[in-house]
Amino acid sequence: MKCIYRFPILGQLRLDDAAPVRARGCTYEFEIENGFATCLVVTTRITDRSQWPRIQRNPSPGVAALINPSAPHLPFLQFELRAVQGFLSLFGVERIDLRDPKIGWIPESEGERGELRLLSWGPGSAERDPRRTPPVPYELVARTLIAAVDLSEAEIPLAFYRRGKNDMLDKEYVEAVYDFFFLVESRYGEGKSRKPALMSAMTSNAELASYIQATLSDPGPIIAGSSKLSQEFQREYGRKTVSETIGHLVDLRGFLHHHAARRPGIWHPEEQAKYELDALFLQFLCYRIVFDLAAKHIWADSVVEQWLAQAPHQPGGK
Repeated sequence: MKCIYRFPILGQLRLDDAAPVRARGCTYEFEIENGFATCLVVTTRITDRSQWPRIQRNPSPGVAALINPSAPHLPFLQFELRAVQGFLSLFGVERIDLRDPKIGWIPESEGERGELRLLSWGPGSAERDPRRTPPVPYELVARTLIAAVDLSEAEIPLAFYRRGKNDMLDKEYVEAVYDFFFLVESRYGEGKSRKPALMSAMTSNAELASYIQATLSDPGPIIAGSSKLSQEFQREYGRKTVSETIGHLVDLRGFLHHHAARRPGIWHPEEQAKYELDALFLQFLCYRIVFDLAAKHIWADSVVEQWLAQAPHQPGGK
């Protein structure tokens, strides 16, 4: 049976040919649109039937079936294509999506066709339906526009939060840690950069301490809704005090700020998932900070009154 991995390519890699390349038992092919590579397709062969994708009946109540989209070659392909991605960045590649390829299986005989129950799997298989996203109350958006000038006081923290949130959507967790930590450091670090002085400034700030304690007590729905992340949170943060949490975040900032190729255990720029929990913790901490910063302007009496005076569905509104 053949297994096909489709890795989307972002950027502008223009090729003058796209002939298949065979190496290490794999076939590599580029999909081209208007002369630019849009996808790298890797075809392999799975000879061990125990590594085929399986759909099994779930013995527990709830979900009817358990899906095991086996992809035995994926870790190796992700490893080798990191270097390919890096080199091709010299020629226009922004990123090859190595984390979430679409995977397909092609039977090579009638017998295999009869046994194969799953033909494709990918990020689209589990994507949330955007139609289920709850709408934002328009009044909130309208009052934000009315308060825009006063809200500029919070523009820099909000900018760091927005950039960190975008990093989270891209699963660039190291970059997210940086952006969220910059928000905290900018607001509570008193301009200090060395660890002892920065620790002293942050641990003595009562406002930051209250936000961290609230986040330790409630790290947010993403962590709480995942058994894996929840267990990891309890292990890494569950017993930490506010001061210990600040120390952990400052140490993490220092660790990620420096890199030495020969240092044991040094972080890898393509192994972002290791820092997902830290990024999520910082995201919810920063959410609390920026929400309160913005709320005092958006919920100001003068802003509410100005909106009510023109709101189409309010008495007196135009």
